[in-house]
Amino acid sequence: MVEDDDIIGSIMVGYDGHRGWVNYLACHTLHRRRGVATSLMTEASKILAARGCPKINLQVRAGNDAAVKFYESIGYVAEEVSSLGLRLVDDQFGQQEVTSP
Repeated sequence: MVEDDDIIGSIMVGYDGHRGWVNYLACHTLHRRRGVATSLMTEASKILAARGCPKINLQVRAGNDAAVKFYESIGYVAEEVSSLGLRLVDDQFGQQEVTSP
């Protein structure tokens, strides 16, 4: 989303033919609580629905209570699922690097 030639919000979604995914949602800190993220999520939902997507999934890192509250405020609910991951690089989020056997 752009305002006065400045990017104030961004979203990346995908659809694999089974589920839609919100991979990233970002809003410039100076523009939060003005409907930017809600507008982006609404548009993403419309685009995915038009492609026949029956459901949208997303993940929120543990402890990001503000994000959980935002998604709940627009109708998302927590589901009983297990999320598994494998870090392939040593970076700020993980401490192991996978090497060839």
